[in-house]
Amino acid sequence: EIRLYGFDGEDRFELEGEVNKGIKVRIIGGKGFDEITNQSNVKGIWDHTYIYDKKEKNEIEFGKDSKNELSDKGKVNAYNREEFQYNFFGPLANFNFNPDDGLFIGAGFLSKTYGFRKDPFKQKHEVKGNWAPKTHSFNLQYNGEFIELLGSLDLVLTADIKSPSFVDFFYGLGNETKNEIEEKGKRYYAVRYNQIQLFPSLRKRWLADKIEFSIGGYYRNIELRDERNEFSDRYLYNEYIETVEEEAANNILGKQKSYLGAYTNLDIDYRDNEHLPFRGFYFNLNGGRVRETENEEGTPNEINYNHLKASLALYLGVGHRFRTVYATRVGSAWNFGPYQDIYQSNKLGGLRNLRGYRRMRFSGDRSFYWNNDVRFKLFNLKSLIINAQVGINGFYDIGRVWADNDPSTDSGSSLKWHRGYGGGIWMAPFDKTVIAFDFSFSEEESWFPFLRFGFLF
Repeated sequence: EIRLYGFDGEDRFELEGEVNKGIKVRIIGGKGFDEITNQSNVKGIWDHTYIYDKKEKNEIEFGKDSKNELSDKGKVNAYNREEFQYNFFGPLANFNFNPDDGLFIGAGFLSKTYGFRKDPFKQKHEVKGNWAPKTHSFNLQYNGEFIELLGSLDLVLTADIKSPSFVDFFYGLGNETKNEIEEKGKRYYAVRYNQIQLFPSLRKRWLADKIEFSIGGYYRNIELRDERNEFSDRYLYNEYIETVEEEAANNILGKQKSYLGAYTNLDIDYRDNEHLPFRGFYFNLNGGRVRETENEEGTPNEINYNHLKASLALYLGVGHRFRTVYATRVGSAWNFGPYQDIYQSNKLGGLRNLRGYRRMRFSGDRSFYWNNDVRFKLFNLKSLIINAQVGINGFYDIGRVWADNDPSTDSGSSLKWHRGYGGGIWMAPFDKTVIAFDFSFSEEESWFPFLRFGFLF
């Protein structure tokens, strides 16, 4: 395309001619009085001449092939000689591991297309997949962003496929569920399933992307694997199924379940660095409604609930050479209405919100957590191949879940709070990402290591 800038003063643009095919032309009038006349015409249904200027104090004649981009905003005439960027396409690695499927080997790609005044890009497509040779399980993920596709609204598409099996963990519902991994093995609480998830949404951004609001839809199709014959000694088949009626158990296991829903999401992000924040805060609020559609046997709807999640993180940094940051985050989640205990409950665990415990350790109707970090920079690592900050951190977490008539206690209620603490070492290559290795402790785990790409929050 061709971009013509008028800059300051009085400017005059004239376009003439008629062709079957033509290049895209953008006219940016600039400050001062501008006279723009477009008498050109390129055959076809798409406009090829885009005119940018202030709505008032200009004389503009739009032709058949013109698109009106007039605005009262000051940036309509902005000029940035470094605005142009080349499109990007590059490979991604995608590895994972779990005891049931073994090693997942995979790859993917990241594609970014840049466009005129599309910030930070015009389109982004990220596709990742991996496969486990041991069980032939595979995962496929897609994330797409289309900036200002509908006026000022972005279109965001997310898809996630896990098949023929994927492993999560379920210890039961309640705040005082048992952990008998040492006696019964690491796979005792494993739950395997097939799943498809789709999240289409529209997003509005304000204040240089500091505030984002999204509204979208939700679809989930899931099938819990019925492996009672192969793994009858696991918690799901050995203990949990005994707490529900046989008909309900048969309706849970080996049956495809589909869910539809809608959700809204608000992000307010005033961190000075997304990956290595020194000062600022981040707030997230997410809520929606989920209902079960008729399953393959035509049984009536059983699941119909509302959910709400909120979290607030604060970052307080001091120093320069030996930068020290105190980071704290509080969060909570609620379900209102009947939901599926195994994969729709609100969970706490070491992966996301309660270090010192295994991932998905506690499940309930409601959850609360409070995370505290002190991050201390030790030195800068500089070499021919890498430039990174290196530091250490200490942390203390506390949290719990609630469940109506808590089945994990004899009294039906619990007053217990779970606490985890520990420390670790981290490295921030080029200040663009963080690799952290944590050692955490709790009343359940005497020494629990965790490798993360990024801080917990």
